[in-house]
Amino acid sequence: PFLARFGPIWKAIDRQGPLPAQFERMQGHVVILGYGRVGELTGHALSSLQRDFVIIEGDLPRARTLSRSGLNVIWGDAASEHVLSRANVDRATLVVSALPDENSTLLAINNLRRIAPAIPAVVRARARDELRELARLGVEEVVVPEYEGGLELMSQALIALGYPAEDAELYRLAIRDIHYDIESLIHHETAGPA
Repeated sequence: PFLARFGPIWKAIDRQGPLPAQFERMQGHVVILGYGRVGELTGHALSSLQRDFVIIEGDLPRARTLSRSGLNVIWGDAASEHVLSRANVDRATLVVSALPDENSTLLAINNLRRIAPAIPAVVRARARDELRELARLGVEEVVVPEYEGGLELMSQALIALGYPAEDAELYRLAIRDIHYDIESLIHHETAGPA
């Protein structure tokens, strides 16, 4: 009874309406959470490879623009279980989270695991602490854009100093592996102090 009073207000706020028919049939697609600069790169690659994907975008003007350009877009909070369900994450091949903040990312992945525990996810992170939490949620592929940029900058600096490009690349990969070694993060946490 109390919540029933908010029905008209909710109808005014929830303007998503029914999903287009192609969303209902979609399966084997990729779901991209957040379509800013980071998520858009994945979308461009998927488009060029003619892979089906659905975008969940929280910025309404951006979602409208993307939809008008012919992309499959759901406007809403990607951390919401309801919104994730609308994107048919349970029938997706992959979820790519390019969300800009840690709390939304962790909530989105937690809700994804509730809906579709086995769907692989590639996730944007910001800090080493977030890597631990994502590993706990079963995420195996994590990318930290700022760190990746730093690795590329380091690699280019080594090349500029006269080191062979192959050596700079091997060094970059070795440093990257150390940083992203999620397995050791998990084992280090569970082993405790020596």
